[in-house]
Amino acid sequence: MKKFLKILLWSIASIVVLLGLLMTGFMYKVNNGFPVSYETEAPVIDFPAGKRTVLLFSKATGFRHGESIEAGKIVFDELAKKNTWFLYSTEEGGAFNPQQLAKFDVVIFSNSTGRVLNDEQQKALGDYVEQGGSLIGIHGSGDGSHHWDWYEQKFLGAKFSHHPLHPQFQKAEVTLDAAPDSYRDKVYQQRGHTLMNGISFSITLAVTGSTSYTPLTGKRLFRMGISFLLKTRILAWAKIIRWHGVTP
Repeated sequence: MKKFLKILLWSIASIVVLLGLLMTGFMYKVNNGFPVSYETEAPVIDFPAGKRTVLLFSKATGFRHGESIEAGKIVFDELAKKNTWFLYSTEEGGAFNPQQLAKFDVVIFSNSTGRVLNDEQQKALGDYVEQGGSLIGIHGSGDGSHHWDWYEQKFLGAKFSHHPLHPQFQKAEVTLDAAPDSYRDKVYQQRGHTLMNGISFSITLAVTGSTSYTPLTGKRLFRMGISFLLKTRILAWAKIIRWHGVTP
């Protein structure tokens, strides 16, 4: 009997340790990206004349929002056909070089998480935006896994804190140009906003007594900071980083 209990306890302890290691590995991947590798060879891209050019980038080394990434590819492909854009969709970073970036009207980070570009590629993208290029980030592209000062400070203008867990997807009232509408999504929470510097457009989520939206989850109240006591959350925003060489 004692031998059986000893084996049982060792088995339980082994399972607990294994689960702990798996959770630690998962959290490291979510927060930092893993495994991380970089594509440095510039792809061959045949840019057509007279069309808007869009680079859709969906590489993820952190948490992969697989369904959203695939849905985004379909949506942007349909938009490109409808609006006669040239769409270059990729999950490789080779196109992030000064020569090819200069030929794109807009770059879209579609749920790109983790470290996805090397230092030279990051600089190329930062220079592209600083010189007047357009960069759009969708959902996961706004999380805290990028560890890139320019991206966080200049592009996002805020630090990712968390998103609700129970439940992740909630319904709340969204206001666009003073016209409220119903919205259901997993809303990211940000802290340390510096968004008002250069902000030109925003969509806000109003947290009122009539909404069921709950940004706080249990004890996480204590790590969120004062920004979560506000009555609105910024869901989407546009910033002018540089305009014709001038910083706003």
